[in-house]
Amino acid sequence: MKIGLYLRVSTTNQKNNTSLDYQRTLGVDFCKRSNYEYEIFEDVESGGKYNRLEFDKLKLKVKKKELDGIWVYDNDRLSRKMEVGIKISDLIIENGCRLFVGWEEKKIESSGGRFEYMIRSVMSDYERMRIKERMDFGKRKLLLDGGKLGIVGFGFERDKNKKIVVNKEDSKIVKDIFKIYNYKVVKSYGSVYDRLKNKYKRSVLSISSIGRILRDKKYNGLYEGKLEGESYKIDLDKIIDDELWKKTQEKIKINKGRWRGNIRDFFELKGKVVCGGCGNKMWVVKNDIYRYYTCNSRLRTMKEKRKDSNIKFECNSILHNNISIDNLEKVVWDGLFKVLQNSEDLKNEYKKRFDKEIGSKERFKGIRIHLEGKQERIRSEFIKKLEGFIELGIDKDIIEQLNKKYQNDIFEINKEIESLRDEEKKRDVKDSLDGYLELLKLDLNNDYKMTRNKSRVKLIDKYIESVIIDRIDRNEYRIYLNMYLKDLGRYEKEDLEISENKSFYISKIKSTHL
Repeated sequence: MKIGLYLRVSTTNQKNNTSLDYQRTLGVDFCKRSNYEYEIFEDVESGGKYNRLEFDKLKLKVKKKELDGIWVYDNDRLSRKMEVGIKISDLIIENGCRLFVGWEEKKIESSGGRFEYMIRSVMSDYERMRIKERMDFGKRKLLLDGGKLGIVGFGFERDKNKKIVVNKEDSKIVKDIFKIYNYKVVKSYGSVYDRLKNKYKRSVLSISSIGRILRDKKYNGLYEGKLEGESYKIDLDKIIDDELWKKTQEKIKINKGRWRGNIRDFFELKGKVVCGGCGNKMWVVKNDIYRYYTCNSRLRTMKEKRKDSNIKFECNSILHNNISIDNLEKVVWDGLFKVLQNSEDLKNEYKKRFDKEIGSKERFKGIRIHLEGKQERIRSEFIKKLEGFIELGIDKDIIEQLNKKYQNDIFEINKEIESLRDEEKKRDVKDSLDGYLELLKLDLNNDYKMTRNKSRVKLIDKYIESVIIDRIDRNEYRIYLNMYLKDLGRYEKEDLEISENKSFYISKIKSTHL
């Protein structure tokens, strides 16, 4: 017979003392004396829950008949809530499983045994409620005495009376963090980490911890929390004065806007550029002067080093495979159109389009109609909100903010619509064409000159699967262009050579058509 020994404590503090060890010793001893096989399941989880990580595994084995019985040190190890206890008793009875508590087997399938089990479940539930009441009372008393619940946080400590006071040594590091972050040359939490490490000759805090400290109001003297859904505030001694706190929050907001700006940037090949040295996606690096793709191995290794980790990400590329974003986009765009001009796939597509009399400007009409509809919906919603605000007598400043947002939204959509109309005008020549090859030539010419970023990205997504970069030396690259085309024309066997800004690029074209 095989028994599942179920051991449980509620918190990690209990896990670290002898509680689990004691339960394990008793359970193993019981099985050895009874000549039972056993398997151990340990949880650090509340007994008021039916679903627990290890207990779920035990339940599954009971249902699969892989266990013949369950052993617990005490009834409350199974549950501390009556409804949970009922579910567990149903599980045991329905699967013909035996239950052992301490040195006794409990026959809960009998009326007397089930009655005893239920009484114990009620008592466990009552005890759980009493524990919660005592804890809540203690928490409220702590708050009334000016204390904080949970961990006080780096830079603070509790005194003998459990009051929160400033830790003199750690507070020096906190002050250094705020001071360093406000240096003009420092623009990231990572830079603060590096400078702290140089100063203290060790890793003091993680980058994420530094970020949390710089944003946490308690260092400026105010802790905000919640207890049972109610908000509370505690005044603390200030580690950071008001002036430095305000200056720091303003810089965080500026830097946050800068990084969000990076996200909004349109990188036409984003997600498609792969390092030929290691096969990983290449990352975008941008500053006030340069924009380039780089192999992420070096950057990931730097991140691990900041964590004092020895993990290294290897790559055999030259100079980290760094390649100018502007140059790469130009080279890929030029290469794409040279291939398209020679592809039978595209010629066949245009022959069908021409036969159906689909003009080239129709490609942009659907997008323009969608944007015009969106513009009309924004106008309608704005008028409804405005009427409602006026009726309620809302402050003029709020109405003015609403109006500014509306004007900005309409302005952005108008820019999109105008750019689409410009593209349509370039292509309004369908009736004058002599054949599909002329339509193809005209469209390729207009597409190549296309300036609307979203349209360029759409075209790249349609034809290009990935771009693999191999840097040969400082000014020479080999680029592998994987395309969603069956026919590549002459470029199935021939390399594409392009020179751009004193750099030389050899493009090898490959079809990914299945």
